[in-house]
Amino acid sequence: DVERSRGLGDVYKRQGFNKWGELNQGYYVQIAEHDFDSDDVPEIVVAVGDGLLDMAVNVVKYHAPESSSNAARAENWELIGSFSGQQKAYLEHDTIELPFGSQGLFREYTWVKRKFVRTD
Repeated sequence: DVERSRGLGDVYKRQGFNKWGELNQGYYVQIAEHDFDSDDVPEIVVAVGDGLLDMAVNVVKYHAPESSSNAARAENWELIGSFSGQQKAYLEHDTIELPFGSQGLFREYTWVKRKFVRTD
């Protein structure tokens, strides 16, 4: 298992944060809304990366509760996609595209039947 063979510091660095939860030098966070599933409720896309070789992208969906008193519950949030890439992520319709390398290669994931499916 690759994750287990790396030191904990490597895992934090790869995700853009140090062991104290602070953003590593040279990394940035970008947040956007995008409606992948066309339900008129946009999902939240969070990208953390260094702008060069390391980027993590998470897509989160909010499920509104029946009662407004339950609006802040952690159960209302669902991680529906977690991806890695390099410089940028492109969002269009039901698709997220993650280029890598310098020769025009990319990974593409499309929202199909309530999950992201690799479609490149």
